[in-house]
Amino acid sequence: MTKLRAKVCTPQFLQTFKEKFDSEYYQLYKDRDRQAIEKLFASPAVYESNRVFFDFTPLIVKGNENFGIRNAKNIYSAFKDLTLTQASTEEFWFTMLNTYYLDYIFESMKANDKPEILKNMMFMGTTRAFFIQHLARAWWIGYRTYDESHQLNPWWLLDFMGTSDIHGKAYSLFASTFTNNKKIGLGIIEGVMLSQDHFKNIQYTYAYVDKYFNALGGVKILDVLTREQVRDMTVKLLEDVWTGEYPINAKDRKHIFLEQ
Repeated sequence: MTKLRAKVCTPQFLQTFKEKFDSEYYQLYKDRDRQAIEKLFASPAVYESNRVFFDFTPLIVKGNENFGIRNAKNIYSAFKDLTLTQASTEEFWFTMLNTYYLDYIFESMKANDKPEILKNMMFMGTTRAFFIQHLARAWWIGYRTYDESHQLNPWWLLDFMGTSDIHGKAYSLFASTFTNNKKIGLGIIEGVMLSQDHFKNIQYTYAYVDKYFNALGGVKILDVLTREQVRDMTVKLLEDVWTGEYPINAKDRKHIFLEQ
């Protein structure tokens, strides 16, 4: 196995990069100027950390079959020993993407090379940050869906949730504060899976359930719930929606119900 050292930059380097991106650096990426970008990241402000990973795993670009699922499995597995604090560090993911994963950036830009698209790919920003930056997004989806209690296939919930638009679903579900508690997210996914006879496995369904738990969090401490309770509450909610016992507007009904 090939041993590689993870790279990270200083906060000052990242801040300066953001400030100069539009005026100086964007053109380097648009021109696919690998040499100039590599020189930029050869700065003393970019350094190797003590963190070691093995067997470089590439990110797969959009358009390849099940690319979101494969990226989540691969990146989380490659960096599984990261602490949550380390996995929350923008400097780490930004530097790794611009060094080891530079080919991914170039390949992705073939579909769209607008500055804002590239910024979303590289930077975390402030809103739902973990599920915007592409490398961090893969890791966090992997982390939030990995089910250690399911020994036969710890990825069984990701395999279900990720059958289409995994990033949209993750954006809707995992960006809520209450799903920082991993068991809540796992419980919701399993609840949706158990309700798939009547409900679509789409972003809108997860957003609808997310809205319910957000409202519930105003009157109940969600962290005290077990994963099984969250699963059963999700099933009960969707069952009541289906039978008409829980109110739902026509727009939501059209989006989340399977055709009858």
